[in-house]
Amino acid sequence: MSGRRSKPAFWWACNLAVALTFFGPHASWADTCNIRINAMDITVDPEQFSDGSATATRRERALSWPTRSLSRLRGNTPGCPSNVTLTFLAQLEGLPDTTGYCLAEGDAQSGWLLVPGDRNFRGRCQASTCERVNGTATDLENLTRTLTAFAYGERPSSPETTSVAHASGAVLMSATRSALQRTFETGASAALSAAMSSPTAIAASAITVTAVGGGVWLCSN
Repeated sequence: MSGRRSKPAFWWACNLAVALTFFGPHASWADTCNIRINAMDITVDPEQFSDGSATATRRERALSWPTRSLSRLRGNTPGCPSNVTLTFLAQLEGLPDTTGYCLAEGDAQSGWLLVPGDRNFRGRCQASTCERVNGTATDLENLTRTLTAFAYGERPSSPETTSVAHASGAVLMSATRSALQRTFETGASAALSAAMSSPTAIAASAITVTAVGGGVWLCSN
């Protein structure tokens, strides 16, 4: 073995999406917008992702118009409206539509996460807040592997939990805090245990653990 690690599924999916966007029949360099996901800035043609189940509200369009116009004047590509971001992420994740999902901010480096929850007028999660789980690379890798095993039924999980593996390689597990703690009693992750001990997680009615691109987030609502 050469020791080289293969690119994650998310990396290949994003690059395919970019290729399809730029070389699609309706792509227009002047009308493109940016979406930051998994520490990458993806430039897309919004016309290709504006016919999904998500819609940009008049309020969002009105509030974002000055910023988008200023970005254009400065020669920069503006951020995409929520409906384009939601639809792009849903297609990337292999979801039939965006129903039941909202946009949560990971961090400045990572960008947007698609997690279960109700949306506000900007497509963002009304109640969910996501915090990155801090841990060693090995700990986070083991946690991601454990989540994946639950999602694919390789390990039995509590009937109170819901596990989903998306086409991009993102894995989500949702449940109450107590149910997640019971699920992870065997092979528990020190990083996840610490994250679930935070005041936000303790007060949450439900928690979603999201693993994608080597990072793990704890989303509470």
